[in-house]
Amino acid sequence: MLSITKGILVALTILSQASLSKCEEYLYPDLILTSYALKDIGDGKVEWKASDESGDKATFLTNIKKTGGGWFRPEKFEGKKLTIGQAKQKLNKDGRKPLFCIHGFSVKPEGQMKECKECQKNFNNTLKPIPVIWPSHGYDYFDQRDDSVEAGKAFQKIVEEFENIKDTIKRFPAKSVMAHSMGNRVLRFAAIAKVKFDNIFMVAADVPYDLFHADYKERNKKGAEANGVAICNMLSNKKKGKVYVLYSERDLALIGSAIIKEARLGKTGAGTEEELDDKVKDLVVSYDCKDFVSRFSIGHNYQFEEFACKYYEDKYKSIDDANS
Repeated sequence: MLSITKGILVALTILSQASLSKCEEYLYPDLILTSYALKDIGDGKVEWKASDESGDKATFLTNIKKTGGGWFRPEKFEGKKLTIGQAKQKLNKDGRKPLFCIHGFSVKPEGQMKECKECQKNFNNTLKPIPVIWPSHGYDYFDQRDDSVEAGKAFQKIVEEFENIKDTIKRFPAKSVMAHSMGNRVLRFAAIAKVKFDNIFMVAADVPYDLFHADYKERNKKGAEANGVAICNMLSNKKKGKVYVLYSERDLALIGSAIIKEARLGKTGAGTEEELDDKVKDLVVSYDCKDFVSRFSIGHNYQFEEFACKYYEDKYKSIDDANS
C-alpha cells in the first residue's frame, strides 16, 4: 500500500513539473496589439483577463503566456509591454510588412493568437499577420457591438501615434489591416483621416450593406460619420491602395445579424457603381468569395483561408509593383 502511495506521489510530481514547464512556454512569442485594459506586474510585464474591458489606448505586447482560466473561469494572460519603437524594431528584423488582423464576434484572445500563428503557412514573404485583440467575451451580440466602439477608439489613438512620430525608426510607414466580421465595426470607429493603411481588407463584414452608398449618411443619423467614405480616407495612397470587400452570399452567420439589424456588407458586397458614393467609386473593390466557401459550412470564417491570404498578398504586391 505504501509503495502504491509513493508511486502516485511520484506520478503527480512528474505531472506537476510537466504542467509547470508547459506554462513557461509562450502561447504567442510574437507581436500582438490589444485594446484590453492592462495591469502592470513589474519588469515591463502586464497581465489581463479575457473578461476585462477596453482601456483608453491599445498596447503592443510580445511573449504572451496563458497563466490561468479555463472551464468557467476567464482566461488570464501576461506579456511583455513594448513601445511603438520596440514593436517596429521587432518587425524590422522579420522583414515583412504588418497586416493588422482584427477579429470578430465572440473570439477569445487565445483563439485569435492561435489562428494568426497557424495561418503563417498561407503567407509567403510579403505580409506578417499581427493579431489585434479586443474584448469580445461572451455571446451577447449587442454588448459586443458596444465593446467594438470602445475598442475602435482605443486603436485609433495608438494608430494616430504611428502617424505623429517623426523618427522614421519608430514609424510604421507601410501597413495594411484586415478586419473580420464584427471587427469591421471596430475598424469603422477607428476610422479617421490621420490613420493610414496601404490596403484595407473587410472580410465577411458585419456592418451595414450600404456603408459605401451615396445616400448612407442621409438615411443614418446614428453612426453616420463612421461610413465608407471615412474608411476610404484611411488609405495612404488613393491611387494605389484600395478597400477590398470580401463577401459571400453563402455566409449563414450574417443572416442572424441581418434579421437583428439589416442586410450586411459581408453578404452583399459594397454595391453597384450606381449605388456607390462618388468619393469611393475608384477606391472600393468587392471580391465574391462564394466559390471558395464550402456549401457544407457556415461560410463565415474564411479570413485566414489560403485563398484569402494569397489575395491579401497579391494586392499588396500590386502596390510594390506600382512603386518599382
